[in-house]
This record gives sequence, C-alpha cells and structure tokens, in this order.
Amino acid sequence: MHPTLFEVKKAQQFFQFKLISDQPLVIEAVSENLFVSSDNELLSWQLLENGNIVQSGEVALSIPAQASLQIQLCDAIKRLPGARYHLNLQARLINATPWAESGHITACEQIELASIPKLHLAEKENLVRSNCWILIPSFELRTIVLLLSLIKRQAIWLIGW
Repeated sequence: MHPTLFEVKKAQQFFQFKLISDQPLVIEAVSENLFVSSDNELLSWQLLENGNIVQSGEVALSIPAQASLQIQLCDAIKRLPGARYHLNLQARLINATPWAESGHITACEQIELASIPKLHLAEKENLVRSNCWILIPSFELRTIVLLLSLIKRQAIWLIGW
C-alpha cells in the first residue's frame, strides 16, 4: 500500500486521541462522528519500551457522537533511565459492518511518552560528578558534602559545613 493512503486514513479517522497523564496512564478519546455513537469499537493499546511491548490491554470504546471520554489504561509506568517509551493505540471494529470486516482498524495513534534521562557518573579522586539533563551536582566523597551544582553551566549553590 502506498504511504499516502496511511496519511489519508489518519486524516479521515473519526477518533482522535491525546495523552492526559502518564502517571497513571490516562488518555482522552474524542469521537468526531456527527450522529452515530461508537458502540462497535474496541480500543487496543500497547506500551512500548525501546520498541518492545511491556504492557498492553483492550477496552470497549463507547463514546456518544461528538463527545469525549477519558480512559485510564494502567496505574503506573515503571521507567528505566535512558529508555524510550511510546503508547500505541488502535480502534478496531468488534463486529463486521456493510463496509468493513470485524477487526478493521478505524483509528490509530502513537504517542511518545517522556523518558527519564540516563544518569552519568564520573569519579575523580575523592569527587563524584553526576551529569543529567539540567542538574550537575558534585559530591566530595570523604565528607559527602554537596560542593557545587550547575544549571545551564551557571553555579546556583555552594553548600558545605
């Protein structure tokens, strides 16, 4: 199938999805149907960690015409530092219709979830330095005193006793 057909199908789908929260994992499904409520769709979801499925499930997608529904998919996501997370959503027909067979995908979405940056530690003599995205603390090992922390390469505090 030509890639533009996927784009057309995505643009014409009657359900839109957006992330409300990732702890717990909650989405909002919006029905763009003008007159018909969705009583024949099943929402399948997959949580991927670096492209591998770590959680999945299904829930009935029953939304009145031109309405929305918030759906909690799972309680908490256990994230690994440095891993990438995505949520895949697919609405499928439960029963066949005159225009499509059972299982036909009527809507889909992939949502990228926030990742935890990987922590990098560098040890030199009695000093441990940690680098993460916005905070760079340094610890003196003998006394465990926080010496200096930098945000955007500017000193923000100096603590010692």
